[in-house]
Amino acid sequence: MSAKSLLLGLVLVACLAITVDALCCPWVLNSSMKCQCADGGLVHPWDCCATGGCNVFCCNCAGECRKNETTSTREKRENPLQASIEFFESLDKDGDSMLSYDESFAYLMDSSKLLDNPDWFADMDIDGDGFIRVEEFDDDIADALEK
Repeated sequence: MSAKSLLLGLVLVACLAITVDALCCPWVLNSSMKCQCADGGLVHPWDCCATGGCNVFCCNCAGECRKNETTSTREKRENPLQASIEFFESLDKDGDSMLSYDESFAYLMDSSKLLDNPDWFADMDIDGDGFIRVEEFDDDIADALEK
């Protein structure tokens, strides 16, 4: 066996030995509309939630995902629909299962969100009754609550 063949064989074995798990570590938007990792830490929108580098899609990460093993964080990570329901409920201050303009606007003011569209409430209030109902807020939540 020639030295070139041996060297090529060693390079191939080394390449096969170095593997990266197809692990995705994306962030989620928290109730304050900030990018949050599972460990509760905040990141920039262009960052990922891994301990090592990831590709642009926050996948194929070289390290583990940042994590917090508390029950509430784990449950929200495993059931994003439940997290969305809780978010809606946190906005619904009077508990009537719909968002008034005042409830919605208070959230936007508290979170320092500025909207370019002055008709944002009317655009979400599909039936025009002056409230954003669950099904107008998110179809998936409405479907889950009906079951």
